[in-house]
Amino acid sequence: MLHLTSLAVHFGDRTLFEGVDLAIGNKDRIGLVGRNGAGKSTLLKIIAGLQKPSGGSVNTPKEYRIGYLPQEMEHEEESTVMEVAMQAFAEVQALETRLEALTKEVAERTDYESDSYADLIQELSDANERLDAIGAASTEEQAHRILQGLGFKITDMTRQMSEFSGGWKMRVELAKLLLMQPDLLLLDEPTNHLDIESIE
Repeated sequence: MLHLTSLAVHFGDRTLFEGVDLAIGNKDRIGLVGRNGAGKSTLLKIIAGLQKPSGGSVNTPKEYRIGYLPQEMEHEEESTVMEVAMQAFAEVQALETRLEALTKEVAERTDYESDSYADLIQELSDANERLDAIGAASTEEQAHRILQGLGFKITDMTRQMSEFSGGWKMRVELAKLLLMQPDLLLLDEPTNHLDIESIE
C-alpha cells in the first residue's frame, strides 16, 4: 500500500495544495478530479517520484513499482511499435543476465553450509520466481496482445513510430506501461488519445 502524508506544494506565496493524506491499496481504482491548475498532474508527478513536494512524504513498500503516463512526452520516432513496446521487458533481460551469473556462481561454490551460499540460493530462487511472474517466456505474445487490444493491427507492429499520430504514439507508451505490470499505474488524462472502443 502507498501512503501520502501531509503533502503540500507551494510556489512562492501561492499554495497549490496542502494537507493531502491518502492511502492507495493494491486493488484501488481512483479518479482524480479538479479544475485546470488545481495540481492534479503535479500530484501524480510527486507520487511517481519525478517531483519533490514542498512538504509531506510519499511512502511505498520495498521494490514497489510505479508506472506513469504523462499527458505529453517525447517518442522514439525511428523505433518500431514493437521495439518500443518490448522495452517494457528490460527487467526480463536484466534478470536473465543476473540468473546466468548466479547459476555460474552456484556451480563454482563448495561452501554449501555457509550463510552466503544460502543467500545466493535464495536470490536465485527469487529471480526465477520474478521471471515466472512477469511471463518471461511469452514476452512477444504479451506485447502483441496488449497492442492489438489498443487498436493496433499485426501489420502495424513493424512500422516506425514516426508514421503514427500523437494519439497512436501515446497508445504505444501505454502498452509499454501495461506490459511492465507496475504495482501502481498513474495515468494523466489517458483517454485524451483513445477512442471509445479502446477506453472500454
